[in-house]
Amino acid sequence: SWTSNFFFAFSDFDYFSALQARDLFLHTWSLGVEEQFYLVWPWLMLFAFAVAVTKDQSPNARTYLLALLTVTFAASLALCIYWAASDPVLGFYMMPARGWQFALGSIVYVAAHDFGQHGAVGQTLARPTLLNAVMAGSGLVLIIGSAVVLHDGLTYPGYYALLPSFGAAMVVAAGHGTAPSTASKVLASRYFVWVGDRSYSIYLWHWPVLVLGGAYGLTRNAVGIPFLLLLSVVLASITYRFIELPFWKGRYSDVAPRQTVLVSAFSITLMVGLVQVQVFSIHGRPDVAVQQRAGGEARSDAPAIYQEGLGCDTWHSSADLAPCGTGNLEAGKTAVLLGDSIGAQWVSLFFQIYAPPDWRVIVLTKSSCAIADEEYY
Repeated sequence: SWTSNFFFAFSDFDYFSALQARDLFLHTWSLGVEEQFYLVWPWLMLFAFAVAVTKDQSPNARTYLLALLTVTFAASLALCIYWAASDPVLGFYMMPARGWQFALGSIVYVAAHDFGQHGAVGQTLARPTLLNAVMAGSGLVLIIGSAVVLHDGLTYPGYYALLPSFGAAMVVAAGHGTAPSTASKVLASRYFVWVGDRSYSIYLWHWPVLVLGGAYGLTRNAVGIPFLLLLSVVLASITYRFIELPFWKGRYSDVAPRQTVLVSAFSITLMVGLVQVQVFSIHGRPDVAVQQRAGGEARSDAPAIYQEGLGCDTWHSSADLAPCGTGNLEAGKTAVLLGDSIGAQWVSLFFQIYAPPDWRVIVLTKSSCAIADEEYY
């Protein structure tokens, strides 16, 4: 999961592709962004404290941290907006375009706490109860409202991502006050805390459950989706109790890091091996020589319009769409073959059906370019 966002960012399908949306591990992109954040963020914090000590012998670490976080927020947001317009896939998956959201959360924490000498975290700063209530209520409106009006036509992330992000920041900030609001108390109740403790497991389970349930048609009715969500919570509760909690606070929490790494590496290797065995049992071992021979035969059997020098279908080597024709120019009838590579497969048959001297054939194809701008499945 550390690099899954790179895989989805540079694969042939984007996040909103109908085919890619069936990937059981699509949601792990965010885990990759999170882990990459853990690698980069500590160095930024060390840099801020180093600057603070250099500039002032009695450093106000809070001021320097807020300055660094604000610069990081602005730079990352600018990159996110730029990528959203020029390359939306990178803007969605890559950590530099998501860093502003981490910076926003860090700003909330730093702004809500006092810092003593050498950056030691002090007490929570006081804030009026009315202000906390307004922040919590407004934040919930932004979160719920942005989710309700989100649709496929919006570029995300980008400017629109500011709404749920600032909403979440306001809710978290309201909960940091010395006099929390009613909304904060409700969100801190045992029921929401119960869900929050299992939120990581719920996140891991919900997507595979929805994808597999959708394959069986359970997402096509009003009863199926709640059932799948409830099933996700049940599975998450089981894995939280017997896997996550023991490693977090239970008997495995004090296991040496070296042992954890070795066991994890062994488990990954074992799973990869089992998957390969399963693939070979279904498809057999790949015969490279046969594949190469078949590829050569397929290329030699390509329609004549792909031959160099004809100037017909140039595929991706040119954006030009050039018609080419055969037969008698004075023929009384003309047949036109219009389409992409699927249509181009019929060229040879076309020439036989609409043969000279009665027919003239004009080929107007562009491979890998669908003729109809419509969704298809």
